[in-house]
Amino acid sequence: MKLIHHLTLVCLPAMASATDYRSVQTFAGSGSAGFADATGTAATYNGPWGISTDALGNFYHADYSGKRIRRTTPAGVASFIDSFSSFSPIATAIDPATGTLYVSVETHRILRYVNKNAANYPAEAPVYGPETDFPDATIVYAGASASGSSNNTGTSARFNAPHGLHARGGFLYVADKGNNLIRKIDLSNAAVTTVTVTGGTLSAPEAVWVAEDGTIYVACTGSDLIQKIAPEGALSTVAGSVAGNVDGTGTAASFNDPRGLAMNARGELLVADSANHAIRRISPNGAVRTIGGGSASGAFADGAGADARFSSPRGLVLGGDGLLYIADHGNHRIRRMNVMQPLITGAPASLAAFTADSGNSSAVQSFTFAGTLLEGPITVTAPSGFEVSTDGSSYAASVTSNEGATVSIR
Repeated sequence: MKLIHHLTLVCLPAMASATDYRSVQTFAGSGSAGFADATGTAATYNGPWGISTDALGNFYHADYSGKRIRRTTPAGVASFIDSFSSFSPIATAIDPATGTLYVSVETHRILRYVNKNAANYPAEAPVYGPETDFPDATIVYAGASASGSSNNTGTSARFNAPHGLHARGGFLYVADKGNNLIRKIDLSNAAVTTVTVTGGTLSAPEAVWVAEDGTIYVACTGSDLIQKIAPEGALSTVAGSVAGNVDGTGTAASFNDPRGLAMNARGELLVADSANHAIRRISPNGAVRTIGGGSASGAFADGAGADARFSSPRGLVLGGDGLLYIADHGNHRIRRMNVMQPLITGAPASLAAFTADSGNSSAVQSFTFAGTLLEGPITVTAPSGFEVSTDGSSYAASVTSNEGATVSIR
């Protein structure tokens, strides 16, 4: 008697979108500097810098050169939130709990646009209206026009050129670039404190991203490093050395003016490497790979991987659709990129049925897997009652291999 076992292999990573892996497309913006509210490439932006997203997939841009804050819907419809006459916004962040919008500006302040629809958020989009003029007394949340580094509450605290923002766990983290510090604001009472750092110093922190475990990742333009601050405060280098454009692992890699950070569900850091006009990826083991763009000077081209072109990319955010959205500063566009690897292909083509003699748990079937543009470690996990192996002798519940392999199943 023979038993037919239906074997489902879980192979990671897998593609989350119908677009091709590493493909870069223009989401919105014509490429001409301006402030036209329209849809897709009919809209115009002027030097977009920071970008964030809310729970409904709307994007919030700091239009640096245009001195405006803009919102773009998932359908690419751009609209106006606020504008300024004497200073420029740099970064944006959305409080995931309330939908309130925070903005850093070059005059040492953090602005707040309270979501008037917070009671219905995230089921309904944030409302910051009326979309006319927001007086300073309403929107200045922390800091003042005078620079400094003092910790205090709200407008009694001082910053020096605050740039990147990230909201996590009831706090707003601020890359206080001019002070070489990371600050955090308690969103329950606007109290500003300084994140403790031991074992080194930051140099012109530009972007900040906070992981669920409390680790703080920082892109520093002064040192061209990607660093991290452990929850207890220890500072270490994730990747980078001196200014350059080299793929490698840890300090063997190099960046040039990194300005944007995001992290995906696999713990991979994505970096807007501004002066290299590239998007770089850092694997959890510190391996750096250029996955989009990369040129000596800024240019524009949609395409896949190295065929794409950017011009000083700045802000990054992962959308609800799994795509990476990029504030392409020099091209006055919002771009989007598929940063999820493709589905793995295997031989034989059908692996659904695995046949073994009754009672013989050691019967083996082998298959190979590979994939176009396949990168990094691939984990193959067998269901309960089965084991997998890449060498045909050492079996386990799951195995990990690079690029492609022959996998035996029993």
